[in-house]
Amino acid sequence: MARASNLTGDSANAMTAIGSAVRSYQASEAPAKDLVNTFFNVLNQQLDSTGLLVNGLVEIFDEEDKKQGLLQAWNSFRVEVSIFCTTTVLFAIYVPFSVENSSLPLFRLASAQSMQV
Repeated sequence: MARASNLTGDSANAMTAIGSAVRSYQASEAPAKDLVNTFFNVLNQQLDSTGLLVNGLVEIFDEEDKKQGLLQAWNSFRVEVSIFCTTTVLFAIYVPFSVENSSLPLFRLASAQSMQV
């Protein structure tokens, strides 16, 4: 729990969410994927921090099936996040502008938005 506290900046709400998710997973009330999702969201969608928390938890679980289930969920989750990140494209709208004594076409960014493709 010290690692979780450090990663969340000692946020009471984050620690409550993490504790609840861990208890639900240990009691087989929730799947490992839910636990990983909770970690990811509580840690502001930081994949590296989520991995630190998942790997730390795997080390303390006694049941081998819980360890393996969590590792499988974590590996699947990392792939999903990686695919999402590589399929998000930034669309930008550029508008022309001119500068005195320049014959080159110049453009400035007018707006931008991301879209999953």
